[in-house]
Amino acid sequence: GSYTRGDAFNYYLSPNISSSYTHQWGDHFFKAMAGYQMELQENSNGYTYKDGMLSDDIFSFANANGTLYAGDNRTHWATMGTYARLNWNYQNVYFLEVSGRYDGSSRFAPGHRWGTFPSVSAGWRISSEKFMQPLQDIVTDLKLRAGWGMNGNQGGFGNYAYMASMSVS
Repeated sequence: GSYTRGDAFNYYLSPNISSSYTHQWGDHFFKAMAGYQMELQENSNGYTYKDGMLSDDIFSFANANGTLYAGDNRTHWATMGTYARLNWNYQNVYFLEVSGRYDGSSRFAPGHRWGTFPSVSAGWRISSEKFMQPLQDIVTDLKLRAGWGMNGNQGGFGNYAYMASMSVS
């Protein structure tokens, strides 16, 4: 006979912390928000196998005189980032939003793991302007908004994809 023993370990951590602040100064409204995000995933498993059991009554590697085989597998990945956003509007007619993220991922090669991702947008609620009052029965709410931003994406990149690999047999 033979004896096999295995173990597995899985660990996941995901703290997220954020805070915001709002204030109205006359016709000006401000909102600021900042935060921190992190994810960590670790998995490992292993097995040990030995054949040549001397007795079927005692399950121990010491009770076998055959060849000992062992194997394991370990994967992990992590992300971390900080972010901030500032909103301003004047009389709920003119709007401005500026935001940014600074993110990192273990799925990229060292020296290429971190990126900055800014964005900005501006809006104008045209329906609140005096020249739109004659049309208020037809157009109750009309707002134009334009924005620009950059996004990061680690999707499509597996763990350790930046490393050269070699199979062993």
